[in-house]
Amino acid sequence: MVPPCPPAGAGPLTFDFTSIDFPGAQQTEAFGVNDQGHVVGAYNAGPTDHGYLYAGGNFQTIDVPGVQHAKLLGINNHGQVVGVLQSGYVNGTYYNSPAWFFRDGGGAIVVVGPPNTTAAFSVGQIAGINGRGDIVAGAQGQGGFLLNGGQYTMLPVADANGINNPRQIVGANGGQGILLSGGQVQPIAYPGVAGPTFAMGLNNKSEIVGFYSTSPGALEHGFVLIGGKFTTVDFPQASQTLIFGINDGGKIVGTYTTSGVSHGFIGSLRP
Repeated sequence: MVPPCPPAGAGPLTFDFTSIDFPGAQQTEAFGVNDQGHVVGAYNAGPTDHGYLYAGGNFQTIDVPGVQHAKLLGINNHGQVVGVLQSGYVNGTYYNSPAWFFRDGGGAIVVVGPPNTTAAFSVGQIAGINGRGDIVAGAQGQGGFLLNGGQYTMLPVADANGINNPRQIVGANGGQGILLSGGQVQPIAYPGVAGPTFAMGLNNKSEIVGFYSTSPGALEHGFVLIGGKFTTVDFPQASQTLIFGINDGGKIVGTYTTSGVSHGFIGSLRP
């Protein structure tokens, strides 16, 4: 447990941080968290990427059979997961380019995504899932989409990163964070900085997380947006902090970098 770190901005929010490092991995990333505190992410072991579930202090590798690379990007309270895969066969189809997938609570895998779209296999490309099983993601170069009840809807955003049960969606258009709510696109920009802002996740209280940079090309800082107020949240002594998910209890997850190595983390909001 890392000692509590007061956020680097005005506001009373304080988090206790815990690092997440998959045993023996070269790099670990954390992308999603549900209300049970179960975390999903990815770790790198040599030439391959693997998904994992972290629950109760224990790690479980969750891979897609027959696929070389997989990352788990979001999890809901039913244990349903959305992720991205690359280089392998799923249900008889070979996926050379990255593709999104849905994994139900029983472990069945289904590749998802609008026809003729491609995912991006990178830390900046995220997909989200809510308690209804709705999925959002951003098709590289083609815009964000919503998958609901087997139907795809293209969204007026370049990247759709997170969705809550009321179907509010966060994402980004270029370097501009956005909230899509009730059909209206609302900008999300960290105040007073010249760099981009990326909105990556939100909970059912409409509390939003993401990251920003103070100037174009600068390393990123994490943020939480609660009650209309931004607060910077950086992992102690990290050169870069990226926040991807938040649950209804205010627990956040993300990735921080020290000495060029990525580590996952959980941040628990102090009462």
